[in-house]
Amino acid sequence: MPTIAVDNPTVGKADATASFTISLDAAAGVDVSVDYATSDGTATDGADYTGGIGTATILAGDTSTTVDLPVSNDTIYEGDEDSRSIWPTR
Repeated sequence: MPTIAVDNPTVGKADATASFTISLDAAAGVDVSVDYATSDGTATDGADYTGGIGTATILAGDTSTTVDLPVSNDTIYEGDEDSRSIWPTR
């Protein structure tokens, strides 16, 4: 069974979305569905990004897919923040 990994990018305030890649260490012969939920790091859901829950699907033969989360573009300078935002829930 392939192992699931999620990257943890840092997103600047000028970006409109944060893209997280969910990947497998090897391609599977069937579609792989991954339930995920967001979780705050130094970025806060509702203030810095729009979080949520969902299901991402990695198609048979592929090794990754991406999930995009909206990022808030406020006028407060906070420096770069990390948002360990996507965690597999199963």
